[in-house]
Amino acid sequence: MIRPYHPDDQTDMLFMLRQFHSESSMSHVNFNPRRVSSLMRSSIDDPDTTFCYVCEIDGKVVGSLAAVVTPYFFGDDLISTDYWLYLYPEYRGRMYGVKLLKKYINWANIQGVKEVMLSPASGISMDRTEKILAKMGFQPSGIQMKMRGS
Repeated sequence: MIRPYHPDDQTDMLFMLRQFHSESSMSHVNFNPRRVSSLMRSSIDDPDTTFCYVCEIDGKVVGSLAAVVTPYFFGDDLISTDYWLYLYPEYRGRMYGVKLLKKYINWANIQGVKEVMLSPASGISMDRTEKILAKMGFQPSGIQMKMRGS
């Protein structure tokens, strides 16, 4: 079942997002559970700007997608971009990610965005992710590069 985040999900979500963090290319940066909890809570307090949905199977949260709507930095039009899209490895390849993405795209369009962005920068299953996103209508939008700071 794909459904909105609920505060009762917090423990499961934090556990899952720690796994995401450790599996990702961002594992070298700290994980702050208070910051993540605040972001998830904002999807309840301000559902027009913050999206957080979970994938629940047999009563267990096995995946999630979170995103935000914000104006472009140079104008007033709105853009939506994700914070994360994650599924436990054993639930990948079963269309749960696609279902989460469809909810996200629908929500973003209801908010009136000019563009729906997805930035799969985690380094997890990149080839498969790129193929799925292309089938859904996403197009490459430049490249993302990073350099570790001091």
